[in-house]
Amino acid sequence: MGGAWKCAQDDDKQTHVILKRIEQLRTVSPKVDRLLNDLSAYGDLIFIGGAVRDLAECRTPRDYDIIVDSSHTDFTAAFSGLSYKQNRFGGYKLKVDGMEFDIWGIQTNWAFRERLLAPCFENISKGVFFNFDALSFHLQRQSLDCTYFLEAIDNRVLDILLDDEVVWKNPTPEVNVVRAWKIHKTRGLQFSDRVRKYIRDWAATAHNPQERLLEAERKHYGDKSTYSHEDYAQLLSVIDV
Repeated sequence: MGGAWKCAQDDDKQTHVILKRIEQLRTVSPKVDRLLNDLSAYGDLIFIGGAVRDLAECRTPRDYDIIVDSSHTDFTAAFSGLSYKQNRFGGYKLKVDGMEFDIWGIQTNWAFRERLLAPCFENISKGVFFNFDALSFHLQRQSLDCTYFLEAIDNRVLDILLDDEVVWKNPTPEVNVVRAWKIHKTRGLQFSDRVRKYIRDWAATAHNPQERLLEAERKHYGDKSTYSHEDYAQLLSVIDV
């Protein structure tokens, strides 16, 4: 996986593949095309996280997370005729022709909202919790930022990007632990010492941690949940080794 990504980065194949996949998406679904066009009226569009990785690897993303680089935070006019709901963090969730989209204004991005970093494309990956998820693609600039992700797959180590003094400000620790386990099981990345300590510290203060993780997985992944009570018991035993 790492070698293929590095070759692609050298000759811009990743960017070409991502652009081609987005164009295919727009061609297949006029509703998605209209949504992206209407959102672009507010500001530039930045695809982030797993959707970028999946598009580059020619996989079908579970959902599409998009940041709108705009001073606006209300994008409801772009959702005309579409079913949507707003989450407690200020983002919007939509389902369009069977595809899920999470839309965020750049000001509602967690790291920017907490003023950990200045709100700009170049800082999006720096504010991501895990290095493996640190990918962002600026659609208008046709620019891909995946430096931390490449380091993760090259070293085969999952690590936390946030500084120690802010790591516990992240509002979804259970989801972070679930995410760490999924990455380890599906991609084979080993936990860094910081990841092990993060999971240990969380588990030490959580009542019935396995149940908390099962609930977090169900809420975050819905019917795509895959792990059991025994799986999370295994995780908690692994981090103590």
